[in-house]
Amino acid sequence: SSGINAEYGEGTPAITMAKQFGCKVVGVDVSENNIASARKFLSEESSTLNVQFHEGNFFDMPARVQHEMFTHVWAQVSFFHTHAHLRKCIDVAASMLKSGGTFILV
Repeated sequence: SSGINAEYGEGTPAITMAKQFGCKVVGVDVSENNIASARKFLSEESSTLNVQFHEGNFFDMPARVQHEMFTHVWAQVSFFHTHAHLRKCIDVAASMLKSGGTFILV
């Protein structure tokens, strides 16, 4: 299985999911500070986890991930900061899900 984590903060949820379930996880965040923190935390945790962190906007995904499909898409709190664009957030999440995939909004 694979997952994409929108606006992942310092990467803890993405790293935890990869460790617990052995899945590929991609994180996308607009904050350079979050990306640096997440990559640092990942390097301290493990060099064998299949986790990638990319700078980007959930509405305009980085080229490296924009055509990937995932079994899970999740966001923690980030979608609640986009009230005016919530429908678009949900549409983007749905477009990245494999058939039968799960969207998790916490």
